[in-house]
Amino acid sequence: MPKKLTVKELNERVESNYKSLTKECKRLEASISKLSSKMSNLQATVTHILGKHTSQIRVLEGDGSWGDYTGIFYCDREDNKDTVESKAMNHYKHYFEGEPFYRNKTLALFISNDKGKKLVQILQDPEQRLVHYPNLKKQTIDSLKEYFKNGGQNVNVR
Repeated sequence: MPKKLTVKELNERVESNYKSLTKECKRLEASISKLSSKMSNLQATVTHILGKHTSQIRVLEGDGSWGDYTGIFYCDREDNKDTVESKAMNHYKHYFEGEPFYRNKTLALFISNDKGKKLVQILQDPEQRLVHYPNLKKQTIDSLKEYFKNGGQNVNVR
């Protein structure tokens, strides 16, 4: 016959199990997030290998890097770079522009092809985070310097 547990012992076991499950859930959420990012990068790589242009909206993350924010837009062989940029801009105007949730977000338009990712246009930077943000990653700073140096023209981004 199993030993009877006191209420205190039972509460301790429940609390311990709860903490273990919470920790495991957080680990799984982090793993899923990493996998999602890797899948997105894999899709971009495959598209890159096939020589198609892709376009996407990215957001300035808290760690100072450009993070994934929306889907990747691509075109068929008969489409061209302008079409992909237009698709992304239409998506931005329909879902992001003027929406309260995105009002304080820093967003930029990127395009990818066989030469790499390029920062095409800064779509919104309401709080001038790109100028005053203290912990931008070096690659983000470099892409912005080149972007502004070229008068807002396409720049390579890694």
